[in-house]
Amino acid sequence: MSRYVEIVRGILAYQFGREAADAMLDGEVKVRVRRGRPREVFVDGKRLCTVRASDGLVSLAPEGARRLHSATEPPEHRVVCADEWVEAVRRGRDLFCEYALRGWEELRPGDECLVVSEDDELLAVGKMRLSGWEVEYFEHGVAVRVRRGL
Repeated sequence: MSRYVEIVRGILAYQFGREAADAMLDGEVKVRVRRGRPREVFVDGKRLCTVRASDGLVSLAPEGARRLHSATEPPEHRVVCADEWVEAVRRGRDLFCEYALRGWEELRPGDECLVVSEDDELLAVGKMRLSGWEVEYFEHGVAVRVRRGL
């Protein structure tokens, strides 16, 4: 196995846990390298994630969000969206605190997260602006900066 695949596996394990990392990299893995560092990760020809140059962590692509969603059990890495805001989040709108029902307590600001409906249907992938426990208590502002609706 390529040393770059092992580097990416370590990053994913740090961010999402070892079991989720193994499940996300299940298949034919290819890593696009720029300037000696892993940048884009593809599994079975679909882009899984991008390794950010700024901090070395990953930003999930839609395929990565789907794999993380199926590899973990609720409430891990999830923020639950109220039914009245589901369609807006699906279209890529940010999740505001007033529509965020609850979040996984271990999420911190800046973490990658999955936005799901109350039935655990995957709606979007984004970046936390608050911690997981704070989304229940704040009434105004952005809880999750949505990168891509699904």
